[in-house]
Amino acid sequence: MERIRIIGYCGSGKTYISKKLSIKLDLPMYELDNFVWDRQSSEDRRNSDAERDAALRKVVNQDKWIIEGVHYTWTYETFSRADVIFVIHSNKWLNDWGIIKRYLKEKTHIEKANYEQSLRLIFKGFGWIHNYDIHEVLAFTETFRQKRIIVRKSQDILKYIERCELPRRQRDFSDSNGRSQP
Repeated sequence: MERIRIIGYCGSGKTYISKKLSIKLDLPMYELDNFVWDRQSSEDRRNSDAERDAALRKVVNQDKWIIEGVHYTWTYETFSRADVIFVIHSNKWLNDWGIIKRYLKEKTHIEKANYEQSLRLIFKGFGWIHNYDIHEVLAFTETFRQKRIIVRKSQDILKYIERCELPRRQRDFSDSNGRSQP
């Protein structure tokens, strides 16, 4: 599992779990919002579709990555190239709390966000959550159902990865006859 795509509601924990997986699996992690927005200048500037698509294509063509974000209509290649796709189909009201937590963590300097958190963005985020059509995402990813895993919480992704790694780790410590090695 060297190319992982994570999608779900705003505030569902996509970035949080992607950062954890990036460290655990030693894979580079990319946020789709950073393809949409140029955050190098003092104010965010929206990239053109051509800039966004070229930057994403460059990453998708790499051998290893974790790509997370809510976007799907222009990110087809992330799904087709992924080894596994995690769809976080979580509770919208809990995602509202996720947005509030992100705001509080950034404002208290517990975590650094990619952009300036504001009360205006919190309310915008609530709208994004409650207008996001997860059923459209599920229909869009149906083509990839053999590698799609639907979870309720971002933490379920970590549990899934750990279950998949256990047999590999056990094989690593066995000789050709299946006997454990020190």
